[in-house]
Amino acid sequence: MRIRPLLPLCASLLLFNLLSLPGTAQFFEDDFSAGNLDAWQGQDSLFAVANGELQLVDPNPESSNATYLVAEAKTSIGDSTVWEILVRQEFAPSSSNFARIYLASDRADLTGALNGYYVNIGGISGSEDALELYRQDGQTDNLLLSGRPGEVGSDPSVARLRISRNTEGHWRLEADYSGGTNFQLEGQVLDDTHPQGQFFGLLCTYTSTRSDAFFFDDVRVGPLFVDTEPPVLESAVASSPTRLTAFFNEGLDAASANNPANYSLSTIGNAQSAALDSDHPGRVLLELPGPMQDGETYTLTTTGLADLEGNVSGTQEVSFTFVEVVPADSGSLRISEIMADPSPPLGLPDAEWIELFNASGKTLSLAGVGFSSGGTPRTLPDSLLAPGSYAILCDRDDAPALAAFGRVVAIDGFPALTNGGDAVQLTDAQGSSLLTVIYDQSWYNDPDKSDGGFTLELIDPDRRGNCPGNWSASDDPSGGTPGRANSLLGREVEQSPPQLLGLSSDSPAELRLTFDEPLSESADGQTDQYSLEPGLTIEGAFLQMPELQEVLLLVNPALDTGTTY
Repeated sequence: MRIRPLLPLCASLLLFNLLSLPGTAQFFEDDFSAGNLDAWQGQDSLFAVANGELQLVDPNPESSNATYLVAEAKTSIGDSTVWEILVRQEFAPSSSNFARIYLASDRADLTGALNGYYVNIGGISGSEDALELYRQDGQTDNLLLSGRPGEVGSDPSVARLRISRNTEGHWRLEADYSGGTNFQLEGQVLDDTHPQGQFFGLLCTYTSTRSDAFFFDDVRVGPLFVDTEPPVLESAVASSPTRLTAFFNEGLDAASANNPANYSLSTIGNAQSAALDSDHPGRVLLELPGPMQDGETYTLTTTGLADLEGNVSGTQEVSFTFVEVVPADSGSLRISEIMADPSPPLGLPDAEWIELFNASGKTLSLAGVGFSSGGTPRTLPDSLLAPGSYAILCDRDDAPALAAFGRVVAIDGFPALTNGGDAVQLTDAQGSSLLTVIYDQSWYNDPDKSDGGFTLELIDPDRRGNCPGNWSASDDPSGGTPGRANSLLGREVEQSPPQLLGLSSDSPAELRLTFDEPLSESADGQTDQYSLEPGLTIEGAFLQMPELQEVLLLVNPALDTGTTY
């Protein structure tokens, strides 16, 4: 490795509008002429320097392998940065055999979760193999741009790369596929998601027959970032009343980060414990000596925290409001609107959906909540629903159209809703019912609106949603009110009590009662609500799920044939 002052910028970089850099700026460079890997770390025993270039040499490869080598090369979006490298693969790349050049990574292990940027050298297939610039967020890969198809699909595959990023996050990918320096632009893109990188690296993915066919040379990265600033406290996020995560703009030194005396929360005091997140060294998990209160604003104060370069921060503060999140339950979550028949559309998308409403005073977690209309429940994504707020639950394909009307919660394979009537149900993470609404066309109370284009709206969200008298067709000219207060809000709810339609007996010890509408779940077990003459005792009263319109009574002694009751 050689570190040297930055040379004058070449003409192509001037076209990229890079500013002149100070004479003290430094580059990481290695052309492997020294014959060693002193500047590198990782799986260095599987690499060797031969004939002035770096070569993968795996003596005992398996059928599928991923081997990496990294060098510390700190970069920052605070300076315009250039990465250069020559890559030669003595084969035509495939999805099982290709190289990846990590330009900036916050982790040394390139096979695990990390944050940074990399370039794939092929790995697609044959005529489609191209240079691809990706951003990696943890374990998620995001394609930013692709070069010309097929340019790295030949045998051998050769490319000299030059990648540039300026202080505004403007990336340029250039290449010379002859291995020379006649660079041609492959693409450009804007992205400033990860402003800093700690490591530059190489990752080889290969089968046993390609274990010695990767070659690298002429590595150049710079200018290197010299950190002289202490870490900055950016935010604090609570995950429970007694747990808080502090977020910093860079990785912290573990000794100072793990000292609970360096953290204090207003009205509560010093942290009980502090633990640096091993996967994200800019995050610290704090355990508090007492609980935070829902809706209260707190100030987190930190002091004496050092970064990995030894820069120590002074006193810093950040304020936040604690919001307690609770699981959704049957008493808090409502189905407040149903679009079962969107055609012909009036002013809404031609799509089926339901609307969820948080009727509680707490922020609800939708994690694990399932939605179904007779089949297997579809699990909702992990998201939050604030008190008094609405969310439109729909199919992922319909989400873009419905997003214009309010907040959308999208799922894959939204269950079909039957126009004439259906049973829609919400379940919790264990599969137990949170809420069931069994609607039919009579609920519209309007034969014209029941033909399509209008939603069913819940009239009073403070009342249970399985009562037909609490529903009617929307009065909104567009056909519904997705994501906002229903047009029927405040209308008087039908007040007539449930009527007993009839009864039947499956056995001498049982009576089955049928009512004209669903009953409150509180009716389950209420034996004192029934009497039977002559002389029988009601020993059990079981409300039948999920319709809630039947009650099974257990009687003692058994019914006598021929007796009128």
